[in-house]
Amino acid sequence: MLAAVTVLRARAFRSVVLDSREGAATVVKRFHHPHPLLARFDRGRARREFETLAVLERAGLPVPKPLGVRATDVGWELDLAPVPAARTLQELLVSGAVPAGGWERLLAHLGALLARLQSAGWEHGDLHPGNVLVDRDGKPWLIDFQRARRVAPERARCLSEVVECAAMAREQLPARVRARFLAAWRAALPVELRPRLDGTALARAIEERARARRIERVEIGLGRWLRESSRVRRIEQGENGVWLRRDLSPTLLESSLPDHWLVLRGAHDELRARWLGAARLAEHGLPVARPAAFAPGSRANRAWAAFEPARETARSHAELLQALADRRLALVHPGLESDDHGFSFFPPREPQDFLEG
Repeated sequence: MLAAVTVLRARAFRSVVLDSREGAATVVKRFHHPHPLLARFDRGRARREFETLAVLERAGLPVPKPLGVRATDVGWELDLAPVPAARTLQELLVSGAVPAGGWERLLAHLGALLARLQSAGWEHGDLHPGNVLVDRDGKPWLIDFQRARRVAPERARCLSEVVECAAMAREQLPARVRARFLAAWRAALPVELRPRLDGTALARAIEERARARRIERVEIGLGRWLRESSRVRRIEQGENGVWLRRDLSPTLLESSLPDHWLVLRGAHDELRARWLGAARLAEHGLPVARPAAFAPGSRANRAWAAFEPARETARSHAELLQALADRRLALVHPGLESDDHGFSFFPPREPQDFLEG
């Protein structure tokens, strides 16, 4: 039986995914910063998000209805009405599920929704697939407004937010689907906020800026693979623990790793470099043996790193090199693996094996 109350944590300033399964009467978002001094701001953060959601909900925008803010023994909590049977856009992308009405319809709705938010003088501040809910009818809802702020509607600011969205989605959704988002967004904007470019010229300009922005975000975010983050968690095992990819179960480390995984053992620096090199390619959606677990090792034990086989493969070497070039990347000696399905990358070393493409 599903619980009547779903509790979420809003720790530090990390994004929060709302669990809106059917049967949950209330979604509780808990603000509890782990640092005692910064925890003093929990009340203000909870109150600010409540007020933002209240304004947006009254304006008719699809956001969770805020029900109240209260202090508890474990921190400040924001009560929200659930969105029945909703899943995050990120969950849909990872699972391969198709939303009701199809992807192009969903992205058109999302583009128009972003235009409404911008026209109303709001900047979301953290718009990514984990902060979009998709309901049973394939309609999008926006969540997690911790970083939202009121801004003067300006053409350049609206365009920059769209570039951020395009950067997030360019390796997860095909170009034709992203084009539906862009067209719906532009059409829903007031004339004075619309970009001067239109059609193919606008799509090309945004795609180029999104590509540069995505490359920048991946490079900056590589550190998330070596600390507690949305990418990995630290499992207490041995002297220095093990970094385990966030979506994998810790029970995997209780016995022998799967036989089909690639396990490398050796010097810490070498394996750390290959762990980050594989992470860079995986973040870019390229076919690579995906980082699964990394044990930094100690004086008594050698380091080791485990990689899952690539989810997808390329049909040829040329296709892999073209995919690298699209990300403005190149490898000194691209190590490739092949099977009956195609080709993928062997974990390269970061940054030694990378050249500027």
